[in-house]
Amino acid sequence: MTESVDNLVLEHLRALRSDVQTLRTEMHSEFKDVKYRLSSLELAMSGVKRDQAESLGDYARQQISIDNLVERIQRIEQRLELSECVDHCSVDPWAGPCGGIRNREATGSAWRTYCEAVVRSHGPLRTLPSR
Repeated sequence: MTESVDNLVLEHLRALRSDVQTLRTEMHSEFKDVKYRLSSLELAMSGVKRDQAESLGDYARQQISIDNLVERIQRIEQRLELSECVDHCSVDPWAGPCGGIRNREATGSAWRTYCEAVVRSHGPLRTLPSR
């Protein structure tokens, strides 16, 4: 009888060992899958970070271009003596120091040209937003 009990215990132990081995195999394959998916996510995140860095680089390049254009416009305005007119006419072309188009006879041709361009860009006799 002890021999049959020993054999029964051994059979249960073998069955347990087999079950544990099966679980190990399944867990190993699951871990492989999780590692693969995690690697895929890390790769995707690196792509997102790269795209974001490129976008920030594009933004910086655009800002540099805009700054260069602003500097060029300011030099042109200074060369044409438009600085006072620019400060006022760009907000309200009808009330700038050059008188907008109301006082075009009393102003220089550069200011008159600029103010007329501002008026054209805002439309004829269009009401501008108040300051």
